[in-house]
Amino acid sequence: ANPNFGTSDGQDFADDPIGTTGRVVSGQAQRSSRCRRRSLDEVLAGWTALHSEDIVDFIRVKAAGSEPHILKGLSRFAKAKRVRKVMVTCGNAQFKAVKQMLALPPWQPWYTHKELDGAHFIIELKPA
Repeated sequence: ANPNFGTSDGQDFADDPIGTTGRVVSGQAQRSSRCRRRSLDEVLAGWTALHSEDIVDFIRVKAAGSEPHILKGLSRFAKAKRVRKVMVTCGNAQFKAVKQMLALPPWQPWYTHKELDGAHFIIELKPA
C-alpha cells in the first residue's frame, strides 16, 4: 500500500468509482489522492484469461495490515469455490481478525486452514 494514498468507502467517488478522473472542488478540477481500491474479486473477474469455470490455484496475501480487508474482498470467489489455496502473512494485530473470518462463511464449510507460526495461514479448498 502506498502511504501517499488513502482508502475510501466509495462514497466520495460515486461518479468515479475507481478514482481515475479526479474531482471538481470549488469549480476547479483537482486530482485526489483518495481512491476506492478494487476488491480481489473485482481484480480476478477482470482477468480475460480467467474463465467463469476456472479455479485460481494459489493467492498470497501479504499487505502490511490490510489482510482482513483483502480476504473480505475475495468472498465471491471463495463462496464459488474458485480459489484452491491462499497463503496469508499477517502481523499480530491482524492475526485474530483473519482467524475469526476463516470460521465464517464463505470460508466455512468449504475451506480448511492451518496456522503455521503465528503469522501465516494456509487456507485450502476441501477436496470434493
